[in-house]
Amino acid sequence: MVIAEHFDLILKISGVLTAGMVALFFFPEFVLKKAFSIEMNGNPALLFVRHWGILVFCFGLLLFWSASHPELKVPIVVAAIVEKLLLCICIFLSPLRTKPIALIIAGGDALLALVYGAYLLGY
Repeated sequence: MVIAEHFDLILKISGVLTAGMVALFFFPEFVLKKAFSIEMNGNPALLFVRHWGILVFCFGLLLFWSASHPELKVPIVVAAIVEKLLLCICIFLSPLRTKPIALIIAGGDALLALVYGAYLLGY
């Protein structure tokens, strides 16, 4: 029950951290170069990177918001588990698995998915 006692705080902190990926929208080339050593330099794929940044930002806001809306907590947390686990799989199956920051992101998301799952199971 330890997780359940602090779950709203966990949602708020993890929501803020997740929402931080909005940096991909505002500074996609900088974030890709510094975090993943990827050079895009005006590549049209930047549109998708920016879109990804906005989607992750929205997910972070939903996580934060769900801490104050118990009726929506379960569906938002289930969706977050799916999103975070799929991101981990994508990272581990790609060349990004050799990048330390990508591994930190994947590890953090995997840990959060486990914590969210433990909450849903009543821990």
